[in-house]
Amino acid sequence: MESDVPIGIPISERRKYRFRVQQLRNSLRTCVYGDDGEKEYVKHHIMRELEKLMLTVRERECLFPLHTPEKMSGMQKFRVLL
Repeated sequence: MESDVPIGIPISERRKYRFRVQQLRNSLRTCVYGDDGEKEYVKHHIMRELEKLMLTVRERECLFPLHTPEKMSGMQKFRVLL
């Protein structure tokens, strides 16, 4: 949707933004059916967003201990699945 695009950016950047948003939406719809490529895309998108928050590796690992799933609470596992 046009209302989702940040205001004040050039038309070419708007197209790129809309393409990335559409690609993410499609990946989210498809990854639930077991498509490994789409799962990786979603996972990398989430990690990029966490990196934008400038969290340290330790802080990210505390939020989502993906490498040690036994440390994750039920709610954290649910959020990862969601």
